[in-house]
Amino acid sequence: MSKSKRKNNNSQKSNNTSNVKNNGSNSQNVQAAETEQKNISEVTPVIETEEKKVSESVPTVETEQKKVSETVPANESKEIKISEEKSAADKEDETKAESVKEEPKAEEKNIKTADKKDESPKKSNSKSEDEKVSKPEQKSESESNPMFFLRVAGTLTLICALIALMMSVVNGITKDKIAANVLAKKMDAISRIFDGADNPQLYENLTDEQKARGVSEIYLVNKNGAEVGYCANVQSNGFGGAIDMMIGVDSEGNVVGVEIVSMNETPGLGSKTNSESFLGQFKGQSASSIEGNVDAISGATISSKAVTAGVSAALSVKDEINK
Repeated sequence: MSKSKRKNNNSQKSNNTSNVKNNGSNSQNVQAAETEQKNISEVTPVIETEEKKVSESVPTVETEQKKVSETVPANESKEIKISEEKSAADKEDETKAESVKEEPKAEEKNIKTADKKDESPKKSNSKSEDEKVSKPEQKSESESNPMFFLRVAGTLTLICALIALMMSVVNGITKDKIAANVLAKKMDAISRIFDGADNPQLYENLTDEQKARGVSEIYLVNKNGAEVGYCANVQSNGFGGAIDMMIGVDSEGNVVGVEIVSMNETPGLGSKTNSESFLGQFKGQSASSIEGNVDAISGATISSKAVTAGVSAALSVKDEINK
């Protein structure tokens, strides 16, 4: 009996322990269920707010669909208007083309009527046109008239005569002054060639042969009452024209000096003949020694030969003056 009691007690104890275990597991299950309910209660308001947002967005979509449906008929009305305008423009073009075709016909009619009207005025105006054509013929006849050329020649001759008269008057006024200035230059040249010369006298017995050599004047030079030589005025043709010079020759026929009165030679070339270095070569030269003893200026051979020829012409006069 005692053994059976012990077994029963042991079985009761095991049952109690299993009950305790079961109670513990049930309490854990209850706590988990409570936490899940809390989580569900926290999620439900979030779901509700999202549903509200969705419900609010639905009317905006509907309004946009209404706007799209309203714009479609407006576009259709615009297309209808454009098609109507095109048809109206096509009609206008057709009417214009028809009017253009009709205009030439009307112009032809007007031209025919105008031609009929203008036939009578043309007959009346033909006489005036013939008169106009005949007028230029009359002008050509007047131009071919010899009196016309005589009048032109007479006017030109009168103009030339007046110009020549004016030039002669001016020359008459200035002639004496020019001659006086030229004579003064010649006297200055003589005084430089013959230092202390007394009142040179013009030699008046020049021959045509002497003039042909270029000798235009000869002045007899006296010093202290005695004749010491002569000075010849010679023109010799250079590169730029006549070279006017005065050449002094002593009583023995030797060159005393050479002076250039005027020249138009090239500056820097032919003008170098009017230098002491070139003209000094002629001093002491005679008619027999002048050839080959004068060095020409390089680049001015024509001017150099012209001066040399003038000096030779002045020396050739010496024997003819002493006769």
